[in-house]
Amino acid sequence: MHRDARRLVHLLRSMRRKGRLGEFVSVHTNEKQLTVSISCDSGRVCRPLIIVEKGVSRVTQEHIQQVVDNCRTFMDFVKEGLIEYLDVNEENKKKSHPYSSSKNPLHIEYLDVYEENDILKSPLNSSSVC
Repeated sequence: MHRDARRLVHLLRSMRRKGRLGEFVSVHTNEKQLTVSISCDSGRVCRPLIIVEKGVSRVTQEHIQQVVDNCRTFMDFVKEGLIEYLDVNEENKKKSHPYSSSKNPLHIEYLDVYEENDILKSPLNSSSVC
C-alpha cells in the first residue's frame, strides 16, 4: 500500500523510461486493493508499445528514417524512452490504439509498434550512411 500510488507509479515508469529500472520491470496499481505491484520475474510475456504523450507519438518520422538509415536500432528506442515493454497486467490498465475504447486521441497512451510502424519490423538497408 502507498498513500499516493499514482505518484509512485508515475515515478517508477519515469525511471524505467530513463533506463534507471530494467525495461522489463512492470508497474501497475490495483485500485480495489489500494496496492502498487512491481513485477520483474522471468517468464512474463511483454510487448513493445510506442509511448504517446498528449496525443503525439514519441517516435517521429525522423526516428523511423534513422532506423532505415541504420543510425538507430529498436533497442535505442527503448533506451531513449520512446518505446517501452508492458506485460499483461500493465497493458490491461493502459489505453492503446486501436483497441482503446476512447475515441479521443489525447487519451491514447500507447501505439502498437507492429501495427503503426511497419518499418520497425522490416529488414534494414545496410548500405545507408548516417
